[in-house]
Amino acid sequence: MTPAATVPLSVLDLVPTTADTTAAAALREVTALARAAEELDFGRFWVTEFHGSPITANASPPVLLAHIAAATTRIRVGSGAMLLPYHRPLLLAEQFGTLAALHPGRVDLGIGRGSGAGRETARLLGVGDAPPTPYADRVRQLLDHLAGRASTDGGTPVRVPGDPGGAPVPVYLLGSHVESAELAGRNGLPYVVGHHLAPDRGVDAVAAYRAAFRASPSAARPHTVVCVQVVCGETDDHARALLRPIVVAGAQKGRGEPVVMPSVEQASALPWTEDEAAVVDALCGAQAVGSPATVADRLAEIVARLAPDEIMVTASVPGAPDRIRSLERLRSVVDPGVIDSPRSVNGARHCGHVGPGTGVDLGSSEQGEARVRTSA
Repeated sequence: MTPAATVPLSVLDLVPTTADTTAAAALREVTALARAAEELDFGRFWVTEFHGSPITANASPPVLLAHIAAATTRIRVGSGAMLLPYHRPLLLAEQFGTLAALHPGRVDLGIGRGSGAGRETARLLGVGDAPPTPYADRVRQLLDHLAGRASTDGGTPVRVPGDPGGAPVPVYLLGSHVESAELAGRNGLPYVVGHHLAPDRGVDAVAAYRAAFRASPSAARPHTVVCVQVVCGETDDHARALLRPIVVAGAQKGRGEPVVMPSVEQASALPWTEDEAAVVDALCGAQAVGSPATVADRLAEIVARLAPDEIMVTASVPGAPDRIRSLERLRSVVDPGVIDSPRSVNGARHCGHVGPGTGVDLGSSEQGEARVRTSA
């Protein structure tokens, strides 16, 4: 990536819930958020997978993504990530192939191996019932199913639905460790770096990915997406207040208490503890949390350090209205434009071309503002 290159922006949502929010309401809210992201010209809208969580409502990304895709018209939709320990590769290929058949050119499949569930919930999902298939083997099986290379032991081809145009569903591998980075590189897959989870590991993970990368039918060169916690408030203090509910929930978990995420208003009425203040300070230092100008500066620093091809923003903020306004404020320091990114990695089109869309030109920024480069 050149210093003045355009870096497209996408969205990852956790579908958070609070004590006063039902799962149904949270799912309706995330649909509104996806529509807003599309109107604001973000390139992708992905959702996470969690099971048995008291503070998130998305246990079935394929079902939710079908609804979101039907409620929008052009934004790409995807998972960030489907957790392979809980899914048979063939089933995932069939689910996302069906989505791609219904919404051609708009579906991404992000995969990972994070827990996404407590130990007891994971056991209910079948983890531990039999010796697990190694993660690398599951990744290869999934790619074979999506590419039409899989067959039964008897040699019968295994067919899955897919995009009518014949293109396999684009697969992205998510992680934050050198091991996952090298696995993505060896398989020639785009790599999504979990900077929002482990900001101190990003540089090593990106370097390992690029060093291990082998060209594939999916990608001719490395493609890195960096996922960043972006909470864009009216002011720095307002952004800290928006972030506080998830910090309160984390403190509850750390103390072994029932986890119930408060609303922003409820959290603001609680006295600060030293531990909570320290967590927020750490997040503000490592992520992009603050006023629009502060967020633009932080994103510029992250781009300078990791040189990503794409930035994916996520906000652990309850209530879609606050998440929408955060995106709008972010958008206020990003000019609109048609951007031919994510960059072509196979000579024509990289795993889900995003455009028109929102991107940031962080190489020639002045006064902390991020600007888009417009291509003809």
